[in-house]
Amino acid sequence: MKKRLLHVMLLLIPAIAFSADRGPSTPEERQRALRIVQQLEEQPLNINADDREWMLKWLIQVPDISVEICAQKDNPLSKSKKNHASDLFIMPTFAGAA
Repeated sequence: MKKRLLHVMLLLIPAIAFSADRGPSTPEERQRALRIVQQLEEQPLNINADDREWMLKWLIQVPDISVEICAQKDNPLSKSKKNHASDLFIMPTFAGAA
């Protein structure tokens, strides 16, 4: 879990750096985001890593959509290395964007 969160944080740094040059989201991007969220809701563990990464970067960069990431420090999912806690962690954020 810690390693995955570190990876996510490292992805955020370049995304934030480029967000100043970014305009509002496009209709095509919003449609892609909705498809990703729908897939996550239907099959939460069967999501393409590239789609998840794209969605996270996109949410950081676009100025017209904002979501909050709420991390629970003592979340029971984070105590096991045999689950998909890092994948499930980001789902409410993506759903909030939809």
